[in-house]
This record gives sequence, structure tokens and C-alpha cells, in this order.
Amino acid sequence: MPHNFLEPIGSAEIKAKTSVRPGEKKAGEVLIENANKSPAALKAAGVSHAIILIPEDIGPRANLGRAGAALAPDAFLSYFLNVQVNRYLDFSRVAIAGKVACDDLQKESNQAPLNELRSLCASLDERVQAAVTDIVEAGLKPIVIGGGNNNSLPTIRGVCSAAGIENGINCVNCDPHADYRILEGRHSGNPFSYAKKENLLASYLVFCLHESYNSEEMLSRLENDGFGSISFDALNREGGDSFERALLNCRDYFNKGKSGSGINLGLELDLDSIKNMPTSALTPVGLTEEEALRYIHFMTENFDTLYLHLSEGAPSCTTDDGTRIVGKFLTAAVITYLKSEQKKAL
Repeated sequence: MPHNFLEPIGSAEIKAKTSVRPGEKKAGEVLIENANKSPAALKAAGVSHAIILIPEDIGPRANLGRAGAALAPDAFLSYFLNVQVNRYLDFSRVAIAGKVACDDLQKESNQAPLNELRSLCASLDERVQAAVTDIVEAGLKPIVIGGGNNNSLPTIRGVCSAAGIENGINCVNCDPHADYRILEGRHSGNPFSYAKKENLLASYLVFCLHESYNSEEMLSRLENDGFGSISFDALNREGGDSFERALLNCRDYFNKGKSGSGINLGLELDLDSIKNMPTSALTPVGLTEEEALRYIHFMTENFDTLYLHLSEGAPSCTTDDGTRIVGKFLTAAVITYLKSEQKKAL
């Protein structure tokens, strides 16, 4: 097992998953050039963004949720490697850094009781943090995909540690749930309450929170700790251009009279927020895929993002073609983010 718990995606796997066609060039044909490289080597090769895959569902199950999130990374790769390389995005600036080594933890979790699942989730935290730290220390920006929202905590830990951030980060989480449950052992429902306890959050906003799926106790603690939320239910009641106004309110929440271009932001999207998206907590009521992509673009355009974290996609949690739905959406989300980052860099 690698010392940093990051297992490279080899050139053979990239080649096998890439469908080559005459007269076209696919992302996999570019990404294969940086296969098996260390974070430092990726930086030297001109890469700016590194994708970290986490094939786990320990966190959601430790939160009494369904399994399935472990399958999201492979679903993503199947589609991301096969998008067209053209004038709209420079794929030489992005690399697939690898998968966090967690097969042993997944295997151990199969028959584990709840307390052991939460202990295994804490062990997973250490591995994700180590992988994120290596990426950020090399000067790369992480894109974290797969697993549950439990991986928000080690991602924030890794970013703060590697970047020397002492007073915590600003973080926005598009999520029906605040993920601010009590400190009862690690799982996907309490990454941000643990982050608060460890002084890793300067500010935190839950975007498009579902009013009926968060306890009063949790909402009160969130408010008492000085954090905020924007309700999906309120947007739905208001109708019209309420989603765009909510994005502006989100920007104002973090700006507070300052220039957004100078504010660092952890960018989180829980796929639970999207209507009918296969997740462990699939909902028939939520954002559209287009609104979720708009959220990613808007936040990236208005803030200096520290990372992008896409969680909770679970291809098996549907009777339809979950691999296709989750894989194509994750691909669209990453491409939206990369295009927005590329536009800012011009």
C-alpha cells in the first residue's frame, strides 16, 4: 500500500476504459500521458488539478444509509475518459492522481456492526487526509470524487494542513442535509460538526437545505455556532428566479462586504441534492442537474476555490441505469468546474 494511501490509475486501466475512434481524440488519450506520476511530477508536467477517487460507502452505512457510493469512481472514469478533447478545455492541465486505498477497509466493513463502521470511517479519514495533503503540498488543486460526505472532513483537514491555514476555511455545501450531527463517532452525517470542533471552519453555509429532513437540534446547533443555511423549500415556494437570487445570497453570505475574488472557499456538492439522482438518500424532490452545474460554475467564478468535492453518488441505488446517470453527471460536474477554473486563469 502506498505511504500516502493513493494508488495510481495505471495506463493499462486508462487505455482499457478509453474508446478510441478515428478522427477523434478522447480525454483518456491525453490523461494517459500522466498516468503513474507522483504529485510532484504532475506539477512539473504543468498539471494544475488532480482528481482523487474514493471507492467507499463505509461513511454512508455508518450513518445508517444505504451502500453503493463505492461504485461512483468507476462510473465516473467510464465517462470522463471518453469525453471529446477539443477547443473548450485543456485536458493537459488535469490528471487522475489515483484512488485512495480502501479495499481492505471496505472488506472489513461488510459484516461490521455500527460502532465498528464508525471506527473504520475514522481510519478512512486518515487515508483521505494523507492523499489530499500530498496533492495540495505539490501545488495541485484536488477534485475529490466518490464515497460519502464523510470525506469532507479529511479533505478539509488535508487542505488546511498542507496550505498552512490556521483559522479554518470558508465552506459551502449544496446538500439537503446540514451534515452537522452530534459527535457520536465518524460517519457521513457529521463531517462539518467535527470540522467545527477542530477549528477547521471559519464559516459554513448549507445551500438548498431541505427543511423537513434536518432535526431541530441540529439546526439549532448550526445556528448557535454562527453558521447558516439557504432553504430549498423557500426557493420552491418563491418560484421564478429564486435559484439565481439564492446564489447571489450565498455569495453575499461569504463576501460580507469583501471582494469575492480574494475569498478562499471549499466547494461541496452532495448528489443527494439532485432530483432522482441515484444516491443512498435518493429524493424525488430537489435541484435539476442543470441547477447543480450552475451552482458549481457560479461558486467557482466568484471565489477562489480550494477544492471540489462531489459525494454520495451511488449507481446501484436505482432501478434504472445508475452507472450511466451518475457517471455522466459526475463527468459534467468536473468539466464544468475545470472550464470555470480555466476561464479565470486566462
